[in-house]
Amino acid sequence: MSRMPISVLLVLLVVSLGQGEDKSVTVDFIEPLSVLKDKVPVEVTCSFSRSGTGVKSTKSLTLLRSKTYDNPSYETVVTVTPGKVDLGLSETEITASGKITRWRPSELSVKYSAPNTGYCYFYKCVAEGVDKKGEAKTLFKTIPNVCLEKPPANAELLHKIGAADEAVEELKETMGQCCSELKTFAEHIKANEEKIQELYNKVSLSFKMSAIDLDQYVLSDIFRDSVYVISRVDASFELEKNNQICKEMGGYLAEVDDREEEDFLGSFATETAGKIFVYIGINDVEKEGEYVYYTSKKPLVVANFKWWYNNPDDYNKNEDCMNVDINGLNDLDCFRKARFMCEIPLN
Repeated sequence: MSRMPISVLLVLLVVSLGQGEDKSVTVDFIEPLSVLKDKVPVEVTCSFSRSGTGVKSTKSLTLLRSKTYDNPSYETVVTVTPGKVDLGLSETEITASGKITRWRPSELSVKYSAPNTGYCYFYKCVAEGVDKKGEAKTLFKTIPNVCLEKPPANAELLHKIGAADEAVEELKETMGQCCSELKTFAEHIKANEEKIQELYNKVSLSFKMSAIDLDQYVLSDIFRDSVYVISRVDASFELEKNNQICKEMGGYLAEVDDREEEDFLGSFATETAGKIFVYIGINDVEKEGEYVYYTSKKPLVVANFKWWYNNPDDYNKNEDCMNVDINGLNDLDCFRKARFMCEIPLN
């Protein structure tokens, strides 16, 4: 779905400060913010009121913008001091206005087009001034969580993928500088193996996500170079049919290799589906009591995993499939109306 240009108003109510001698006193109350990528008009207004703060006068108001999503160091967008407004960005078509007042809230507004860099920006308002004792204070507050459009369930993961695009370009440039000397180039590649693998996973995920309908499935974080999805709708489960659905997304019915992965999948299942069963690929359809993974056909060592109380128990002699939740594994019949989980490798 393409994103429509939208005007967004981000309003921050914090505190008004004032002029006076500088002393080192800092108050910091920062909240998270995510603004989705896209080159759209953005209008940001910081309004600071002194009411209830004990602050006497204001020296300056500044709007900051993060440089990247993963490492949100900040750059100045615009600063207002008494009688003066200074722009800090080089972008064209940027307008700003502001004023510092004694009795009414001081205000700083800016409007510009957000660069289409592929990652989120954080915006933060900063007020500097002095309190009634003449001590300097710097007060921060990040603009509340506002997006240019409603984010999907996996917004944070999508943002990180966007940030990876820029990191890939930086890595290419660095590698190019090393090509003049083969030895230096080889040492650089070795030193960056882990980073290259991480970037590869994120880029691979961006391609694989094109096959996942996020209206139908909930996406997990990355775990051991794989992601997992759980269906959003309860439906009758069939091993072959549901495994085929997983294959169409580039994966297979989830396999649990050890207790650490079991804990991760159990938490993901409970957080996503609550008390609704979530099927995975373990079963003993071929031979009762001998559990195997549907895709790899590897045997499951029952003693290596956490189970529901007194399970597996083959209740009513027909429990040949398996679900997982925060309490562990549980055998149950293969045809319940429930959810299912796919495992999608990234390499």
